[in-house]
Amino acid sequence: LSPTYSLLPSPVPTLEPTTATFTCANVWDNLVDVALPWTFTNTETKWAPIFVPRDLRFLNEHAKWEEGEMWTMQTTVTSTCANDLVFSFCSRRGYLKVVIPALAEDFEITVVDTIKFAPSYFYMRNKCKTADSEVIVSEVKLGYGSCNAEFGPTFVPTHLPSPVPTQSSNPTVSPSMLPLPEPTTMPTFVPTDHYWPPERPGHNWPSPVPSILPSLHPSGTSAPSVTAHPS
Repeated sequence: LSPTYSLLPSPVPTLEPTTATFTCANVWDNLVDVALPWTFTNTETKWAPIFVPRDLRFLNEHAKWEEGEMWTMQTTVTSTCANDLVFSFCSRRGYLKVVIPALAEDFEITVVDTIKFAPSYFYMRNKCKTADSEVIVSEVKLGYGSCNAEFGPTFVPTHLPSPVPTQSSNPTVSPSMLPLPEPTTMPTFVPTDHYWPPERPGHNWPSPVPSILPSLHPSGTSAPSVTAHPS
């Protein structure tokens, strides 16, 4: 059996907004002594602490909060700063970096990273160039391991499955792909009510009808017909 193929055009990917799904147990509320929503106003000072060691003392004592361990952090923030801001836990290069876009509004950010230094605290790595700006942290989720997260509210293309060849007992082919007609074998014409030509003593008449007609042509011309005529 030959496979059946669909000749329909491939579907065009559609863009759908998605937010990250946080699949880990959220330990933020139990291990961090910070009430949310929380407003940070010291945005014009580089290296300014956001969550100090006192706020993170229970997190720093967690058995898995140590160098080399992987954690996931998800935050929802609003910023009145006209430039991007970078928050992270403190180390030489920082880790679990949260990049807040300029003038973000209820923007969800998800990062997965390994701990570079512990114990630590959370601080701002750059500064805002807009006076009297603030950042409101409305939600934080923190979980051990990689929590199957996306990075921020991204637009992810959704692809419909491509047609897959399937086995069929009756293969179908698009009309535009029909092959040229193959030569067909016609049965020898045998009259049912009389003989042609009439039998005559002493004569062996050859069969006047070819057993195979000429091949059909792709142009669609019909095959020549054969009609019996008595002599």
